Amino acid sequence: MQNRDQSSMPVGIHHVAKLMERINGLERRIAALENVRPDYIEFVQRSGDPSTPASNRARLYCKDNAGNPRLYQIDDLGNVNAL
Repeated sequence: MQNRDQSSMPVGIHHVAKLMERINGLERRIAALENVRPDYIEFVQRSGDPSTPASNRARLYCKDNAGNPRLYQIDDLGNVNAL
C-alpha cells in the first residue's frame, strides 16, 4: 500500500488533499480486513490487553496464555474476559 504525500501537491487544491487523506484511511481499513475470511477470522497475537474501548463498545483480541494463543474480550469498563 502506497501512502500519498500531501506535501508534494500544488498549493490551492486543499480539497484534493482532504480526498487523498480519506483514500489513505480507506486503504488502511481495507488492509486490516485482509485477515477476515468467509470461514474464519485470524487474529494476530498481542503481548498485552488493549486500552479500554469507548462507552458501549467491546474489543476482541488474541494474546498469549502460557504459550498458547487465546481469545479475550475487554469491555467499556475495562473488564477482561477470557473466552
